[in-house]
Amino acid sequence: MKKISILRRIFSPKLACSSFFPLKEKAGAAPPAPAMTKGLLMIGDQGSFQWNISNNDTGSDPIIAIHPVVGYQFDPRWMTGSEFTFTSGQQVVGGGVILDAFDLSVGLYPFLRLYINPDDKFNVFAEGMAGAANQRHDFHNHYPFRLRGSAGVDFFLFSNMALEASFGYQGVRDLDEGTIWKDSLVGGIGLRAFVSK
Repeated sequence: MKKISILRRIFSPKLACSSFFPLKEKAGAAPPAPAMTKGLLMIGDQGSFQWNISNNDTGSDPIIAIHPVVGYQFDPRWMTGSEFTFTSGQQVVGGGVILDAFDLSVGLYPFLRLYINPDDKFNVFAEGMAGAANQRHDFHNHYPFRLRGSAGVDFFLFSNMALEASFGYQGVRDLDEGTIWKDSLVGGIGLRAFVSK
């Protein structure tokens, strides 16, 4: 009787179908945990905002901002890469008067990132960034240098796609004129794709 029972289980149609045709995941199931391994390439873009802390009546009102980001995972917890920025706007003064209609900036900002919990779907990270830009401002070219420290989270929508949000503090100083540091709170949100070799 035991042999017959075992044979029935082995040749059960339900078991055979599940062996050759695995059942689909239930609707609404959580996405698989990301594989934050050495060799991953991160590609993405983001929108950002900035809140100036230093008192200054003159500022820039950007109308176009592009922030492509590329990173390389050289360790399960560590990533290095760079953010490229392009902004186009209008320099304005108090009262909304346009001083310069062509306020352009192109920059390169290398970064180093530490993932706190690389095996979770909510990947918390800390990041340091430093870099410079070539900016047209006051009808002249300037070279603002930026230091930034920030923290954020990558929420994985899929195993290789994440929604990223970050918030931090930065200081900016003009290398050409040696002006004082201008402090600001910065944040951003964007999509990140993680591609393996």
